[in-house]
Amino acid sequence: MTRDLLAISYHFPPMGGGGIQRTLTLLRDLSGRGWRPTVIACEPPTGTAPTDDWFARRIPEGVAVHRVRPLPALTPFLALGRIGLGGAARWLAHCASVPDDFLGWIPPAWRRGHSILSRRRPALVYATAPPH
Repeated sequence: MTRDLLAISYHFPPMGGGGIQRTLTLLRDLSGRGWRPTVIACEPPTGTAPTDDWFARRIPEGVAVHRVRPLPALTPFLALGRIGLGGAARWLAHCASVPDDFLGWIPPAWRRGHSILSRRRPALVYATAPPH
């Protein structure tokens, strides 16, 4: 009997670092035990995040990985910049990023998750976030 699993993890190969290992190990283990994992992960930021092809090659075959592009922290405040309040927009974006500067990935991840859940009902939803 195959069961569906939805994993939600900002960090996932080819991103490197400590945050990907727990999720990757779980998916590798469950894939061999009758689970069909689907992952929602962030697109690796260009040039700023470590990458590790060794981990990327260990994503089990058949795992569907849906990558989402995070919104820049400034996006909700762009209208302020258009009316001459660019400094206020930058300050508000900075404030909105404390304590979590990864907030920009939540809206696109939410939309993708909603889309997946409208088609399938996983037996398990696994979410992970820093600190790892």
